[in-house]
Amino acid sequence: MTVQPSLAFAESNVNNPGDALLTAEVTESAEKTTHVFGIEHLDALPQTSFETSTIWTEGVVTFSGPALSAVIESIGASSKTIRAFALNDYNMVIAEIGSSDAYPIVATRMDGERFSVRERGPLWLVYPYDSHPDFRDERVYAQSIWQLYKLTLD
Repeated sequence: MTVQPSLAFAESNVNNPGDALLTAEVTESAEKTTHVFGIEHLDALPQTSFETSTIWTEGVVTFSGPALSAVIESIGASSKTIRAFALNDYNMVIAEIGSSDAYPIVATRMDGERFSVRERGPLWLVYPYDSHPDFRDERVYAQSIWQLYKLTLD
């Protein structure tokens, strides 16, 4: 099953907990598998929360959601390199992710609230930029994909 998002599709996901928000396509073997995550699936994973400022938002924001590594681990994938896709077709290979990596997170909430496509949602890969200079680097900023809807692992 492949989900083709549109702006209307992603916008609807903010208020409909049963809707698919994220797909993960795994092609580690000859067979491709697709995993679909709704908000209830993402919320069931261990959650991380941190406060940070970003170059895209005003002031300090509290982001929360599961670590990307927890999402990958939940589907049993062993890939260490992931390509992440945004609704506008922007995509980026995410640096090697280990199962113990706490960052980035797949933010499902800003300041405790779900957020819409207009607010860079409903999912955003974020790092705690204020916590360490390594997170304030162009490579990390390029991996901070908002309007995230798909991951590919191979």
